[in-house]
Amino acid sequence: MIYYGPAQFAVIKNSVLWPWLSQPWFCAMLALALNSAAYSTLLFKGAIDAVPKSDWEACMALGMTHRQALLRVILPHAARRALPAYGNEIILVMKGSSLASTITLMDLMGYAARLNAQTYDTLTVFTMAGLIYLAMTGVMTVLIRFMEHKVLAFNR
Repeated sequence: MIYYGPAQFAVIKNSVLWPWLSQPWFCAMLALALNSAAYSTLLFKGAIDAVPKSDWEACMALGMTHRQALLRVILPHAARRALPAYGNEIILVMKGSSLASTITLMDLMGYAARLNAQTYDTLTVFTMAGLIYLAMTGVMTVLIRFMEHKVLAFNR
């Protein structure tokens, strides 16, 4: 919708947004960002809501302003709670980037489809693309789990 949809409206084609909306890379980034932002917003809101009310009360009892309590105490606790789920979201966005090949953007799946059209060796080409995605996902998972281990250590 973001890539093919706006071209149907003359108002958009004649606007200052058209140079951006006509580029497949921008539309792919925008679509992935909007999709991820919707989920991430709810994820972080849930993490902030999960911080016990007693933490807010303790901050107020110590004389902190609402902003100080939020920045120094609540957000660090919420970030620790949100990190595992947000790590999953990062991996999902990376895997979702394969859909960018549907709007003429040449990513890993786009190149795999092009190579398949040249060689007609579907099994080999898409197996290799899948293995590359598996390797990238594995590396990202290990990095995120390492960060979780460091951030969620109970020695603080």
